[in-house]
Order: sequence, then C-alpha cells, then structure tokens
Amino acid sequence: MKRGGDLENVNMAHRLQSFPPVRLGVEDLMWAGAQKHIVHGLGEIDISKVRAWFRDQKEKEGENLSFTAYVIKCLAKAVEDYKFMHAYRMKKDKVVIFDDVDINVIVERDHPAIEGKKMPTTYIVRAANTKSFRQINDEIRNAQKADLQKGPKANRGNIYLKLPRFIRHAIWRRILKDPFYHKKIAGTVGLTAIGMFEKGYAGFAIPITPSTLTMTLGGIYERPTVVNGKIEIREVMCVTMSVDHDVVDGGPATRFMVKFGELMRDGFGLNES
Repeated sequence: MKRGGDLENVNMAHRLQSFPPVRLGVEDLMWAGAQKHIVHGLGEIDISKVRAWFRDQKEKEGENLSFTAYVIKCLAKAVEDYKFMHAYRMKKDKVVIFDDVDINVIVERDHPAIEGKKMPTTYIVRAANTKSFRQINDEIRNAQKADLQKGPKANRGNIYLKLPRFIRHAIWRRILKDPFYHKKIAGTVGLTAIGMFEKGYAGFAIPITPSTLTMTLGGIYERPTVVNGKIEIREVMCVTMSVDHDVVDGGPATRFMVKFGELMRDGFGLNES
C-alpha cells in the first residue's frame, strides 16, 4: 500500500470566490470586543401583549411596523432611567455619562458585494430616548431602504476597508479609549438580534462587543406560564444582556434588566404619535 494512498482519491472539486471586503469590518469588531471584560446575563421577557398589538395593527390598519423600533424605544427609556448603563471610562479616573442614548442597531440591507443577498449592517438611532416609537419606526424603515454604496458613511467605510489591518486596529484602539469618538462612530448602546431570522424557537446568543451595554434578542417562542394563578400560553423572547464589568456591577445591571422587561411587557410608548 502506498503511503497516503487513502488520501489520493479525495474529491477536491470546488469553486473560489472573493472574500467580501465588508466582512473585514466584522472581523475588526470581534477583535475590539475581545479587549473588554464583558459579562452576560440571560433572561426571558413576556411579549404576548405587544405581539398581539403588532398583529392587530397589521390586520386592521395594514401597517407592517418594526418590532426592532419598539425594542429600541424601550431600551432607550430604560437606559435613560439607568444612565450608568451607557457610561464609558475615560483615562484612569474619569467616567463619561452621556445624556442622549444613541443605539447602534443591526438592519438588513441589500449589498452587491454578496451576490444580492441581504447584509446585516449597522445603523445608529441618535437620541433614541427623545423619539417616539413611530419616529424610530420610520427611521428604521428608511435605513433598510438606504443605498449602501452612497453617502458619507459609505465613503468612510470604503476607505476604512482598504486600510491595512494594523491601521484599522489603531482606529479601534482610539474608539476604545475615547468615549466621545466611540459615541460618534458606534453610538453608546448596542442592539442586535438572531430572533428575526427564526420564529418559534428558544435560543440565546452571546455576543462579542466593544460597547458598555449590548442587548441581543434571541428566539421568540410559546411556553406555558402561570398568570394570576392560571396556566396560559404566552409568547416570550430570549434576551442576552452584555455589559462591561469594568464599568457596571451586577446589581445595577439586574435592576436595569427588570425595568427593560417591564417596559416591553407593558407596551411602553406604542401609542405615541
């Protein structure tokens, strides 16, 4: 038997394609997130009331409203009430606590670099704590339609992706050290989701993130729950809260998470114009 003979007949049929340059940005984000001491908390939020409201709006009014916009509304309010949740260290002895809650959210948009498939891209809802649900909804819908190849952000992104890795990492080091630059480039709070892709399944995601606070929405599914002494089938959403433990302790983070859950459960801000 020839040495290595069992490996000679392996089928090597394949095709090559270019690695999408936009993925370099994701790679850099993972690198930056690994520089932080992030801890995670997992929980579930009852969103039965809210989901029923969204279905009712679609059936009666024909409105296809953004659930992500509703989450942003609640998240911004909770952070406004617990502002230390989006505080950032500056040097060794200072902490910056911003007034406006700028939420960096993932939206799916068409991108020509990946053969017409949808590409998750970032969009920052500025001062989300000052906006109504409808305003945020319209902003998200417009962002989903935006041309990724045009505008100042696209120009900056194209230049960034052409830079050598060591320069891109130098930019991220500045972002990590300068809270004001971080706010300009990446907002103050992160929001991402896996639940938008699959409905009816429980599931959590653990992100790698450079933000002080990032909320990750997981699966949405039905489960039996005790309500007023009776068992009911409720819709619940899996949620991961990720915080920079250098800045935020467990107690404040837990109280913030309870507040966020209450806002979502009760339908905070849905009827604002």
